[in-house]
Amino acid sequence: MKPEYSVITKLNLLLSVAWMPTVAFGAPDVHSVSTDPSDRNMMVITGSGFQSADHSFSILNTVQQRLVYETGKDLYNLGDLDFWRQQGSSWASPLVASSTSDGEVVYKGYGKSYNVFIDPQFDEDNDSLYVSWRFKPSDDINKSGGSNKLIRIWDEDSDERTGISWTQMHLTHSAQSLNYQGDVSWGGWGGNVNEWNHLELWIDSSAGTIKAWTNGKLVHDVNDFRKGNPGSGLMVRLIGFDPSVTSAYENLQFSIDDIYTSNSYARVLISPEPTWKAAKNNHLAQVIKSWSPTKIEGYMVVPENYSSELYFYVMGPAGSVNASGYKYCSRCPSEPTVTIEN
Repeated sequence: MKPEYSVITKLNLLLSVAWMPTVAFGAPDVHSVSTDPSDRNMMVITGSGFQSADHSFSILNTVQQRLVYETGKDLYNLGDLDFWRQQGSSWASPLVASSTSDGEVVYKGYGKSYNVFIDPQFDEDNDSLYVSWRFKPSDDINKSGGSNKLIRIWDEDSDERTGISWTQMHLTHSAQSLNYQGDVSWGGWGGNVNEWNHLELWIDSSAGTIKAWTNGKLVHDVNDFRKGNPGSGLMVRLIGFDPSVTSAYENLQFSIDDIYTSNSYARVLISPEPTWKAAKNNHLAQVIKSWSPTKIEGYMVVPENYSSELYFYVMGPAGSVNASGYKYCSRCPSEPTVTIEN
């Protein structure tokens, strides 16, 4: 056996073990959550077992707030026109902000409808990407067949791109610059009509893997992914609903909310649920600024429909998470300051 092959084999084994968190690492343990008195949205989380994670960017779009962190920059909030490079297209209508019956503001789409490229991602060179979002369709997105895309990921806006496409029936991937077409994964999308579905996509070029979950269930597990174009970061090419036959779904309506994306799988999540078993499909990722094995800093966003008592969860880079949430009161009054004069 050649020495080079032995090294590669060991590397692949290590990457495989990384997805066995109960074996390789203990679950994160949150000791405290605090906020800056001058800005109660700035959070500091301390604890143990967080491991190390590099967040070169962390982006959250709750429609009402579009928060971005990029390495070496302060957290900042982008307006609608600054956030998307393009809304809609010559063939599709844009996603439109709309209020629901309970006062929540979400994106609404009608038929073939999507937004194109999250603008801040154009400056990144990441070869891994995590995307999470909520999707609620009014009808079966497979009732008339076709290839109906929920999301596309590219690393180049050109014919030489690496591309990933998740549709209602399969997940495909290719690297045009390498003249490579990967195997098709036929896992479908696994969501429900007239319900909020939590969709997640994790791409790790170094491991050659793509994983997709719907409502916490793994529906695609790809192990032959190859990325071309070194230095070109993976980006959200489009998100929404992009059917191959527009007329077949022109009456379909859908909602999208809580779009989160980062180069890292590690993240902080808040939920009104006290256990991860319940919180798994009812949580919101937070914007991360820095991450060390014992301390995480970032920006806290609490949805209006959450109660004042919420729970923090830390998802490590290998997928381990605390089973019980750390209880935190987000809207409790600050403790009074007592001044004693001599």
